[in-house]
Amino acid sequence: KWYQSDGVGWYFMDAMSAHLEAICDSLVALLLLSIASGWTLPNDVILQGNNASTPVAILVQGFRNPIGGLATLAPSSMLGMVVLFLHAFLAQWGRLYNDDFSSYHDLEHTPGQLLLLVRIILGLLFVVCIHTTKSSSPLSLQTFYQRLGTVGMIWFWSMPAICWMCAWLLPHHWKHPAVSISGCIIQTTSLVLLSWLVASESKGNASAFHKVSRMNANRENQLTDALSGGGGGGLSVGNGGASSSSSSTTRKIMPTTLKLGKAKVRLD
Repeated sequence: KWYQSDGVGWYFMDAMSAHLEAICDSLVALLLLSIASGWTLPNDVILQGNNASTPVAILVQGFRNPIGGLATLAPSSMLGMVVLFLHAFLAQWGRLYNDDFSSYHDLEHTPGQLLLLVRIILGLLFVVCIHTTKSSSPLSLQTFYQRLGTVGMIWFWSMPAICWMCAWLLPHHWKHPAVSISGCIIQTTSLVLLSWLVASESKGNASAFHKVSRMNANRENQLTDALSGGGGGGLSVGNGGASSSSSSTTRKIMPTTLKLGKAKVRLD
């Protein structure tokens, strides 16, 4: 209705749409970098290499624990804040080109081209994180990281490829629908595949990450059963010197956490 009344629309809502899209893109990029670095995987799954002090290893370690890195202002958390700021800044800068007749879609101007460049750089960093984590992960996760690398590269590099192909191959009046429709389809498909890879509970290689990840709600129960002797998994508790056949022997399920005052220690 606002657009019908004056032919311009409501600037605030249009700007909010651009900024929310920028925030979503930056969060997905940081999520991909974190998962590529081994986020939510237990410490005993990823082997520590001899080059843990290199800049790349420090970044990977920070992305592996994003909350801890944010609390200590690690380089990875600083990079994450820069990514968020750049997306918001470029989104607002791009608002100045809405009335430019030489701009046929939202990425065909200077801030849009810079945003595509940021996506390419983050995609290269994603590949480095994938390679670093894959080289130190067990064989059961190798296939997962190969597939994650493919999906992540499609998400990072599809928009730059689409924009540049449209700029070279299509006439001006086809650029906007081609970039919008193809970009939406490829980005949505990438996110669906990412959700399937990371959170799928089905059997097969696609769920290898979910089986060992801390996101798996059943993982603690499986570890409890293993620690308590399998099967029905109880732990025999005697009353000091009594025989094993004593009727006072009880069986109980081991807790998944050990409470020491206000502190909690995970048994896994």
